[in-house]
Amino acid sequence: MVETGGFAAASRELRLAVSTVSKHVDVLETRLKTTLLLRTTRRVSLTDAGGGLYKHCRAILDQLDDVVESNLGSGALRGRLRIVSPPSFTNRILSPALPTFLQRHPDLRLELRVTTANLEFLRDGVDVAIRMMVDQVSSDQVEHIGRAPSVLCASPEYLRRAGTPQAPEELANHRCLGGISSPYGESWRFNVKDEITDLSVKCGFLADTGDVLRDACLQGLGIAGFYEFHVEEDIRAGRLVPILSQYRADVSSLYAIRPSTRYASPSVLAFIDFVREIWKLRETTKGTHA
Repeated sequence: MVETGGFAAASRELRLAVSTVSKHVDVLETRLKTTLLLRTTRRVSLTDAGGGLYKHCRAILDQLDDVVESNLGSGALRGRLRIVSPPSFTNRILSPALPTFLQRHPDLRLELRVTTANLEFLRDGVDVAIRMMVDQVSSDQVEHIGRAPSVLCASPEYLRRAGTPQAPEELANHRCLGGISSPYGESWRFNVKDEITDLSVKCGFLADTGDVLRDACLQGLGIAGFYEFHVEEDIRAGRLVPILSQYRADVSSLYAIRPSTRYASPSVLAFIDFVREIWKLRETTKGTHA
């Protein structure tokens, strides 16, 4: 019920009547002598006691799945793998490669959420998260996959119209486009004489989706920062032009994050290895397109 969002959806997944699901919850609340769910005509939400019980039960069920999975004689991966991945990486790198992973593991059910939001593993039912930045300290297990270089660029039309900045401080005279939840929001990082400097920029447009920002940049609306993999084809085709490359500072990397509350299941480890594989392949072949 927690993961499906309501009694009706839970009853469909369990193939039980709504009244039966509700009765089971009533029995559990009576047995525990506490209220687990708050129910109104519009929504159902967890109480603190219900949230605590759910987290413990979810962890136990996940551990049981892992034990069964790891002891399969065939070594095949089964069960459900729930992934979170950011839009730009998903669209450019992960999505084209996913059919290969699914063909390797045909009995594995894969659920992919595409978002930059910070989700909680237990609360949101996530097994592994792919992230381009790790900006908070937590007990989660963080695995570094590789560097993710970025690039500042603009369209040839914009540069003809506004000129090409030769130093970071000249961005004050240009229209900048910012990425929400991005290394290039309203503070951009540069390497000036081997010193890392964060420069505040005034953005006339901000978006939380890289493709929206890319479209704005392609249409000549200003200068924006992107992960290299997001715009490398545009740069090769001349649709976008890199600028201030000599001042570029490393601002992000690719990470795989998994909860530390339990050991990693074979499916989680297999997926992380797969992401590492496709990222290494990209890095190996990148030079051939330069």
